[in-house]
Amino acid sequence: LELILAIPDPQERLGELLKFSNAVRLAQIPNTIADLHSITPDWDQDAKVAIQLLYTRWGKSDINSALDHVEGLDFKLAGAEIGTVVAVLAAEDPQRAADWLSAPENKFGAIPILNQQLAGTVGKEWARQSPDAAVNWALDLDDSKRGGAMEGVLGTLATTHHYLLPATLERWQSKFPSEASQWKKRISP
Repeated sequence: LELILAIPDPQERLGELLKFSNAVRLAQIPNTIADLHSITPDWDQDAKVAIQLLYTRWGKSDINSALDHVEGLDFKLAGAEIGTVVAVLAAEDPQRAADWLSAPENKFGAIPILNQQLAGTVGKEWARQSPDAAVNWALDLDDSKRGGAMEGVLGTLATTHHYLLPATLERWQSKFPSEASQWKKRISP
């Protein structure tokens, strides 16, 4: 791993990190993630990419184990890692991800910024599969999640189903005019 991180060419280094993450045995993923944390600084982008790839692979293989693991993390140190596993869950089973996000035992629900980000992650992944279901879910959420969820849904629709964007914005505007207007102002140049 240290040899890969020392490769001078960034494109080659990233390619080798992808190969490396695919070659790690599933049982070794937690230890490999811990090793990456111990040998790289928090700001190291290559390590973050490798960690994201490892969590994605772990989540695709055993979502329950990966989710249990990230639920034990301190969000200040691992917010992106939590988001990666939730994205995998949402891509595989968006309703289960939505249920997890709203569960009273979800400790991340008490952290407003993370709650919004995770709702956005679920909305983004759900909109790729079923835009209408994602919009309906997002519009039914409480204030602590709705803005993030709608941002995730709208961001996906803008790139994958852009023709649905005006009607979706209109629905949001009709139900929550102030919220939708604030979002429009924030993204307008």
